[in-house]
Amino acid sequence: MFKSFDWENAKAWNWKGIGISVLISTTIWLFNAFNKPYTTQISYPIRFTHTQDDLLAITPPPKQIDLEVSGQGWELLRISLGWQIEPLTMRIKNPLKTNYMLSRTLLPTLIENLNGVKIMGLNNDSIRFDYDYVATKEIFLKANPKQISLAENYRITSPIFIQPQKIFFTGSSRLLAQLSDTLFVKVEGKSISENFRELLDLDYPRHEFLQPSSQKILLSFEVKEFEEKAFSVPIVWLNFPRDSSIYIKERRTELRFWKRIDEQLVVDNLIVVADFEDINWKDSTLTPFIDTNPTDSLVDLRTIPSKYKVYVKNAKNRYYRRNRDR
Repeated sequence: MFKSFDWENAKAWNWKGIGISVLISTTIWLFNAFNKPYTTQISYPIRFTHTQDDLLAITPPPKQIDLEVSGQGWELLRISLGWQIEPLTMRIKNPLKTNYMLSRTLLPTLIENLNGVKIMGLNNDSIRFDYDYVATKEIFLKANPKQISLAENYRITSPIFIQPQKIFFTGSSRLLAQLSDTLFVKVEGKSISENFRELLDLDYPRHEFLQPSSQKILLSFEVKEFEEKAFSVPIVWLNFPRDSSIYIKERRTELRFWKRIDEQLVVDNLIVVADFEDINWKDSTLTPFIDTNPTDSLVDLRTIPSKYKVYVKNAKNRYYRRNRDR
């Protein structure tokens, strides 16, 4: 086709005249087309206002409303391009008690603003929105030692220091009401075997309408390695009858505990006491207590066995009769 075209003769054509003819034809066609009536969908800008400053739009109202209109092409083109179009302003009277507005309430203002076209209908029956109060809540930070992963035989030996000790959350009052008054700090996936001091990310329920006063927290504490020990120690009898009519057979017991490996232990300071006043007469047993000053270096003290059988030589013993029916 192009091989048989006479390009030499085409160079002599009046291309300027041809271009003017095409432009005039197109213009005439456009004028004829836009002078005809059409029905189409348009989006009209809308702006919602309210008088309360301490509100947060959880679901903001739309910025435009879709409607079907009929009119001349030129008018529809002007509206579509936003020429000489003033956004529709609507006031929400009580945004906390209502969450919708009927679309038909906008019709009088739309008809006035869209002079020259006919509104055929609105695409949605109602306009939805959701507002809430902006509030602030104070939440305290804590750390649960049982949720901190330590290396084997290591224990926390100091108070757990958290800075800041509390966080202020600002945002939707409904979301704040769902937050606990205490937020526990988490140390993820570590077997800690040395003193700890790190800046951690605050772990909280993430939401675009919740903002904490700080995203970072400083957590620190000291740890020490412990070892388990066991000793045989004498039992001190206390308040038992002098006639030995009520007694326990044990004279010594095994005492177990965990101690810091970097500290010396004086076994003589560990005393196990069996007090007659602590007898459980319902099952005739006595649970001893360990008489020692509690320290962070000595923990989990316990006797083996944990309680002893109480024996009575004479069932008519006045202590036995007085206590067995309690």
